[in-house]
Amino acid sequence: MHRWRGNARCALFARCAANWRGQFWLDGRREYAARAAWRLWVGPIPAGLCVRHVGCTNTLCVAVAHLALGTSAEN
Repeated sequence: MHRWRGNARCALFARCAANWRGQFWLDGRREYAARAAWRLWVGPIPAGLCVRHVGCTNTLCVAVAHLALGTSAEN
């Protein structure tokens, strides 16, 4: 079961893959939690862009305030 946990700074996705990134199924496919959070709370992710953690370095964080779109080179 996936559970959400939060604290004053980060909202953490409690289930992670071997690479320490949260994952779950969204729209019939496995999605990293940060990408899914962006899609659910902000909107679509344009082609060629990725979701970056800019407010923290915790790969389990899904706080939209800590995420931003950018290129792979910026990431």
